[in-house]
Amino acid sequence: MGLRASAWEHERVSKTAEKSARALVARFGERVRERRVELRLSQQELAELADVSVGMISLVERGKRSPSFEVMASLSAALKRPVAYFFAADVELPQAPEALLDEARRLMGQLAERIERPEARLGKAAVKTRKKSEAG
Repeated sequence: MGLRASAWEHERVSKTAEKSARALVARFGERVRERRVELRLSQQELAELADVSVGMISLVERGKRSPSFEVMASLSAALKRPVAYFFAADVELPQAPEALLDEARRLMGQLAERIERPEARLGKAAVKTRKKSEAG
């Protein structure tokens, strides 16, 4: 009896793992296609950059082929993203230097405004208290 239960459990776990693997392969392919389109590359161009066949690109993008680690690494390099990017649902990538500079300028402007206007820095209640102490 115990043997049957364990064989059944093994089969259930195997099916779950198989399903998860198919989902990962599909996700990888979707992300490859999204990134390729984002870079405005044809499948042919990506195949040349990654040194794989056009057929492999097509199979990977459609989730019909599980690529080897070497193919994943080649695609990752050609598409200028880490391999993990292609598996994650939503990956937040570091901002471009220009975007970081724009954000720094915005924050510096806010800081300068607070320094120039004490009420922004201290809050209205603190300014009233300060004015009373200066007047008295």
